[in-house]
Amino acid sequence: MSTVKEIATYCGSITTILALITIIVKPIRNRFVEWISKTSGKDNLNKKIDKLTALVERQVEQNQSMETELQKQSLALQATLRNSILAIYNSRMKENSISLYEKENLARLYESYSSIGGNSFVHNCVDELNKLPVKED
Repeated sequence: MSTVKEIATYCGSITTILALITIIVKPIRNRFVEWISKTSGKDNLNKKIDKLTALVERQVEQNQSMETELQKQSLALQATLRNSILAIYNSRMKENSISLYEKENLARLYESYSSIGGNSFVHNCVDELNKLPVKED
């Protein structure tokens, strides 16, 4: 019976020690976790990530807006180049000749027009103009 009492006493002592450790360690653990969170700058890091995300989203919106504007300007430039080529075409076909300067200018206009997606109608006009005889200025 005395052995059972000793075992019970040891178990009670061990339980008491574990309870004390739990009571002491838990607050220390909580303070340690809180200190790690504060010193790691997790909150500041999250704020910075949120700011960067907002900046990237604004930049994407600006890029889309710029892309739309560039497409509009490209179409306007294409129409202007087409108009210039057709003006040369109409005036030169009436005279049935073209000057060297106009031919060089036409080549530059057509190169620009083609590079932004010009169509075959203007290509045919340029081909006809290039077949005209060159007149002396």
